[in-house]
Amino acid sequence: MLALIAALPVLLPAQPMMPDLFSHIGRYHVMNHGAESPFLQRYYSFRWQLIGNLGVDLLMVPLGALLPTELAARLAVASIPALTVAGIYAVSRAVWGRVQAPALVALPLALPHTFVFGFVNFHLGLVLVLLAFAWWVRAGTWRWRWAAALPLAGVVWVAHLAAWAVLLVLVAAWELARQRPQRGLAGLVASGLAVLPLAWPFLLTLSWRGTIADHHNIAGRHMTKPLLAKALWFTTLLRGEAQPFDMALAALVVIAAVLLLVRRGTGRSFGMVLAALLLFVAFLILPWQVMGSAYADTRLLPALFIALLAGLAVRERRLAGVVAAAGLMLFLVRDAELTNGWWRRGADAEADLGVLAAVPRGARIAVIARPSGNTTWTLTGLDHLASLAIVRREAFVNTQWDQPGAQLMRPIYNRDHGYNDSFSVALVQRPNQPGRRLGAILAGLPHDRFDFVWSFDAPLAKPWLREVARGPHGRLYRITG
Repeated sequence: MLALIAALPVLLPAQPMMPDLFSHIGRYHVMNHGAESPFLQRYYSFRWQLIGNLGVDLLMVPLGALLPTELAARLAVASIPALTVAGIYAVSRAVWGRVQAPALVALPLALPHTFVFGFVNFHLGLVLVLLAFAWWVRAGTWRWRWAAALPLAGVVWVAHLAAWAVLLVLVAAWELARQRPQRGLAGLVASGLAVLPLAWPFLLTLSWRGTIADHHNIAGRHMTKPLLAKALWFTTLLRGEAQPFDMALAALVVIAAVLLLVRRGTGRSFGMVLAALLLFVAFLILPWQVMGSAYADTRLLPALFIALLAGLAVRERRLAGVVAAAGLMLFLVRDAELTNGWWRRGADAEADLGVLAAVPRGARIAVIARPSGNTTWTLTGLDHLASLAIVRREAFVNTQWDQPGAQLMRPIYNRDHGYNDSFSVALVQRPNQPGRRLGAILAGLPHDRFDFVWSFDAPLAKPWLREVARGPHGRLYRITG
């Protein structure tokens, strides 16, 4: 029942307001239907390759063949928070023999900020990590572990590289704890041998790294003030619809985890606490962006607190009931907040998409919008919403990523003319942030490469633009000259 409830924010609204998901859906459509459309073949290239970022893409191969793209993507993504709940339960049960009350405090982390942003491949990978780790803890002989771990490691890596790294940390910490009776070098060697069958995708990472190295900063990029940013990421753990509310909710989860950890009567799994500590160290060390992937450090926070809370147990029955009830309440409140907010904003987004009725198939649309989350707490998604025009009108839109090696699909139509990828969408926010001023965007826009301008900002007053439709947030203009 709780797993189904976790899926409601994705299933019920007219649109699940997850910014990056809109552009993912555009890619899924090109993947499954690009060969059928001369427009999509002209505007985008798609090439299969083995990369550590294919989780939902692979699910969409069969689902997208059976169902319309948007529906298939919605069902695939809705399964992620549902399976995360199942994964949290599975880990707690594997560690303690039954689900413990602190595990329920981790349930809001089935819907964290990074999932809300639309990092669906990573979160599907995290689901696989939780289920694989629960199996590892309960598995029997080392031979059986080795035999099953080899393919499991590959599956998790293909879903997402960062998820595979989390799996390595969890298993390494668990094995170090299990080998504690063998102190010194012998224990370390035994732990290393146990983890070895999970480590082979490192070879895949080296190969993939070479593919991306020509285009991205592999070493990563820190925020301007990294220590301050690290502290602020904790406050965004459950970023959603209302800043004070979300920060309070995140604070309650973090404080509950810390209080339960330091409480004298709490049962603690040394392996799980060690895993949480190692993930925290990794969070501190990692830059904000790695291999072209943003929020690389922040993605670890949900895994960190899930590991910590799944590794705790409350033995007193009355207190366990209170903790379980509190965790359940936090989860239901988080779920209701997102469902309500996305119901309202999703209806507006669908109304904005109504302007596509004025757009012919194969049209070329230049999108102008402010990046999600740079000026408002709520992630508007308006900078990626237009990607659904790929599905509904086989259109070219400059809202897709152009990250060679990191994504299977690339926009190619305007590669030599600018206004080709999602970076060309962004209106300037404030100093030291990406984007351009509206005047500069319009001045440089190649009129012969686009049919429409879709602006999610102030009205555009240019003699060569004629408004043809509008929605709650956006105005669609025909380029007339």
